[in-house]
Amino acid sequence: MVSQHFLCRGLAIKANGTGGEISYMDEKEGACIANYKYISEHGWAVVSFDSEQNIYSNTIKNTKVLAAICYIFVIFISASSFGMIKVSMKPLRYAEESIIKLGI
Repeated sequence: MVSQHFLCRGLAIKANGTGGEISYMDEKEGACIANYKYISEHGWAVVSFDSEQNIYSNTIKNTKVLAAICYIFVIFISASSFGMIKVSMKPLRYAEESIIKLGI
């Protein structure tokens, strides 16, 4: 098999593989990722590319939302625990007062 090369945005994609991913720096968009799949029956390469910022924008947004949700639940669980401990300790005050009265 003769090794062919396809050019996409100045990147050489080898046609002897089945597919892959290439990371590169674009002058206009910065860090970019290209994903390609070679179709040997037709001698074609299907290429999809975009900047990392666009690719990961939903992931970054979802991470921030999940972090906020986790923070809210940590505060809620901490407040609930504090309240439950305070309510659970109330009977001990009565027992402590009774023991003090017996000691006098």
